[in-house]
Amino acid sequence: HFNCRHAGTCVCRVLAFLLVLFMAQRSHAGDPRLQWFTIATPHFRIHYHGGLEPQAQRAAQASEQLLTYLERWLGQPTSSRTEIVLTDASDWSNGFATVLPYSAIVLYITAPDDMSALNEYDDWLPTLMAHEQTHIVHIDQVAGIPAFISTILGKQFAPNQLQPHWLLEGLAVYAESHLTGSGRLHSTVFDMYMRADVLDEQFATLDQITHVPRRWPGAMLWYLYGSKFIEFLVQTYGESIFASMAADTADDITPFAVNRPFHRVTGRTYPEVYRAFKSATARRVQQQLA
Repeated sequence: HFNCRHAGTCVCRVLAFLLVLFMAQRSHAGDPRLQWFTIATPHFRIHYHGGLEPQAQRAAQASEQLLTYLERWLGQPTSSRTEIVLTDASDWSNGFATVLPYSAIVLYITAPDDMSALNEYDDWLPTLMAHEQTHIVHIDQVAGIPAFISTILGKQFAPNQLQPHWLLEGLAVYAESHLTGSGRLHSTVFDMYMRADVLDEQFATLDQITHVPRRWPGAMLWYLYGSKFIEFLVQTYGESIFASMAADTADDITPFAVNRPFHRVTGRTYPEVYRAFKSATARRVQQQLA
């Protein structure tokens, strides 16, 4: 009698679960109450929800201005148009960019708080846009066999996306700092992080910042060391090397061969130059202490 009653209860629970599982429900991506609009420019479509029209108008103007500089610095991207989404549905101060399967940027317009490493900005929206658009222009350079495959299958390959994270994020932080007069290269917080590593003899190695960091401050090492290293490379070789490297990598079908384009442009390898960067950083910190 006990077993039969227990079995009947289990059957009822299974039937109830299946009933709930197969009940049709409408699903939404994001807040269904928001109404969305689009502003089109020659190279961008700015998508925004109600309440963000002033920011969208500014983004439409800034995007074209930023593109003019970034194309001169990094080269001509493959895509003729990029989709940009502005949203104020989160308190997260961030954004992201992708070129696969099409070029798109999502921007969270909420500005960072005072204790954030992102807090060095004059105007949050252009600073954020400069960072993310750098990713698009840099990564969306595809040529040769990868470009041929993409014409058949759609955008499937972006060789520059396989560059180390410190290079991808370092270029973007350099751009945000160079183009806006603020950005993390001007941040006293970033400078403090680097100075502390030098004084504690914990200067991150090239392999540590190339892979997923397993030490504090985690993935921020890509942005911190990447931007400082990129700035050192600009001071040493000039800005033009990055366009040459991006074009060299654009048709590369050998993944992770990161030293080859740099060596062809400069005659050096990353490990060689990184040692010089470490020495220069140590000298700068000692001058600050003095």
